[in-house]
Amino acid sequence: MARKIVVIDDDKVTRKLLTELLNRNGYEAYGAHDGMEGVALVKWEQPELVLTDLLIPLLDGIGVCQQIKSDPELSGIKVIVMSALKNPLLVREARAVGAGDFIDKPIRTNTLLELIARLLQN
Repeated sequence: MARKIVVIDDDKVTRKLLTELLNRNGYEAYGAHDGMEGVALVKWEQPELVLTDLLIPLLDGIGVCQQIKSDPELSGIKVIVMSALKNPLLVREARAVGAGDFIDKPIRTNTLLELIARLLQN
């Protein structure tokens, strides 16, 4: 059975490219366009990992991470926050709320796949 990943990004093209990349690499990927839809999808699908953009509507990536990590049923899910903003404060904030890692956009596919594999090993 494939490992599930939820991708949350308001950019339709990015979300589609990431879910297709993950599906081609043996994962079962699902996409959501905003933070609220993303958290609902996480509750429904119970993935092993969430890949969320930082700046998304309704609930940003930090808020998504906070909701996942504060829910006892979801707290074991790994979270990667991604953003085009190169801000060390955002990286620290993401880690402070439980993000397993932070990745810069534009995303290098090999870097992302290696990061996911590493996080899912632990």
